[in-house]
Amino acid sequence: MKKQFLRGFLFTAAVGTLLHFLYEWAPTPLTALFGAVNESVWEHMKLLFVPVFLWLLFVSENRSAGAAALTVGLGIIASVYYTYTGALGYRIIAVDIALFYAAAAVVFGLHRQWNCRWQKRWQQAAAWVGLTVMALSFIVWTFYPPRYPLWQDPSGGYGIIGAEGTE
Repeated sequence: MKKQFLRGFLFTAAVGTLLHFLYEWAPTPLTALFGAVNESVWEHMKLLFVPVFLWLLFVSENRSAGAAALTVGLGIIASVYYTYTGALGYRIIAVDIALFYAAAAVVFGLHRQWNCRWQKRWQQAAAWVGLTVMALSFIVWTFYPPRYPLWQDPSGGYGIIGAEGTE
């Protein structure tokens, strides 16, 4: 069981890292669905969401525990980023990178810890609803981001930078 969660973490770390550059390498609407289209916190949260979602969809036996752990991981990225940049007044790329890997480790650590819980049918259904809502949010808000700091690229733009109507 430990190996499955270690593999999940390594999968997420590798795929999330590749997804960071995917849209830059191949800028299409399809790659925008999966890869980061800018440097906003939201797009970095997508780098955690996509590989964990795929892992939960195709490998995990307890999606509700994984969905709960994923929610915690996404919250960690946003809260730690805004805490440290608010305190320092600037961002540090090495900290941002370490934050992604730490959040992925927390996700799979909690998933392992919570694996025996949340296995009732209604809990599994709730997990699917939550994961679906999160997936749709990442899709919609990649192309039509709200005008709030979570979605704002450090350059000041939103969504797909350079696309008509995003800046």
